[in-house]
Amino acid sequence: VQSLASPFNPHFPNLGEPALHWRGLYGSAGGLTIAQAATHDNPLVIVVTRDNRRLQLLHSELQFYRSGRNAPPLARLLDWECLPYDLFSPHQDITSERLRTLASLPTMCHGLLLVTMETLMQRLPPVMHILGQTFSLACGETLDIETFRAQLQHSGYFAVTQVMGPGEYAVRGGVIDLFTMGFEHPFRLDLFGSEIESIRYFDPETQRSSEKVERIDILPAREFPLTKEGIRRFRENFRATFEGDPQLHLVYREISRGNTPAGVDFYFPLFFSETATLFDYVPLNAYWIIDEEAELQANTLWAEIQDRYQIASHDSERRPLKPDRLYLNPMLLSENLERQRRALIQINPTDEKSIVFSSQLPDEFPVQANSTEPYSALISHLKEGQHRTLLVAETPGRRQALDDLLTHHAIKTTNA
Repeated sequence: VQSLASPFNPHFPNLGEPALHWRGLYGSAGGLTIAQAATHDNPLVIVVTRDNRRLQLLHSELQFYRSGRNAPPLARLLDWECLPYDLFSPHQDITSERLRTLASLPTMCHGLLLVTMETLMQRLPPVMHILGQTFSLACGETLDIETFRAQLQHSGYFAVTQVMGPGEYAVRGGVIDLFTMGFEHPFRLDLFGSEIESIRYFDPETQRSSEKVERIDILPAREFPLTKEGIRRFRENFRATFEGDPQLHLVYREISRGNTPAGVDFYFPLFFSETATLFDYVPLNAYWIIDEEAELQANTLWAEIQDRYQIASHDSERRPLKPDRLYLNPMLLSENLERQRRALIQINPTDEKSIVFSSQLPDEFPVQANSTEPYSALISHLKEGQHRTLLVAETPGRRQALDDLLTHHAIKTTNA
């Protein structure tokens, strides 16, 4: 009889060993197992999901199971939420969170990182672009406003009259408002002469300052450098990539003028001599957990990317980069994954050597609508059970009704 593995003690292969196959993780047991894998004693755990919906669901499960002050960090590297070769650019909030995650990864030795298969396939800016353009400010430091303004513009920030979104800044005398990438709220810097007297969060709607902080990190505003050097390299790489007159190309003309046309993100490799992938950002000893069906999704995504490329190729003013300039093809992706310490979550595997976890689907307790005690099956189960039970209600009202029902039957409850 095959022994069952505990979700509280998941195992991973050593470097160079074949991937392990996990099965028997029903419901949110997968989330519990992943949360237990991300202890301070283990290296970074990277979880690859098949799509955004699964990523958001797993993120919610992990937030529940990781409750506590000493929980290791939990990060997401969101995808752009744009179709390949789209004429739209990612929302600034998405870019902001992506930059914050990418900046933290080189020093993130423990914790959890969630990505979709599409994000894992996507090529990224070089590590040094993110780290090399990140700088910090702290209370008590000396700050020259004109030099600081030049730094912000070099990093891709826009000067505005009132700061409302990520990547914007405003200077009014000795007060600097800055919505740095990677944060949910903007900061207000108060200067006394040339010294930073205070740094506070503020509400862009009410303009009221709130919590004080001692230090902030300022990330680049984009995943590519729109500097003089960046534009020069873009123009050079563009001419080497595409034949004919580059002035006939809308994106080339706009970038040459220092503008950022919508959809320019799908030309970001031209700003660099070479690009990176997520494998370049994370430690070699990281654990990888590949969610059910995620590996199969790579072939489907690659076919969609190829189709989108063929459609985009008909636009003579926006000739697209070839797919392998923007994404890892399934073969390269597989080669990179095979070098990692992997566990594959499977629902219906055929491999008899799979690690089977000790979780099971819960019993069903149907509501007997015509009975005087419609919840009798559930009440009997709870009274007879010797373990704790988590009940989830759809709304606060349903939760209160369930709480009243259990209290009526002398069953002790605690609201989470």
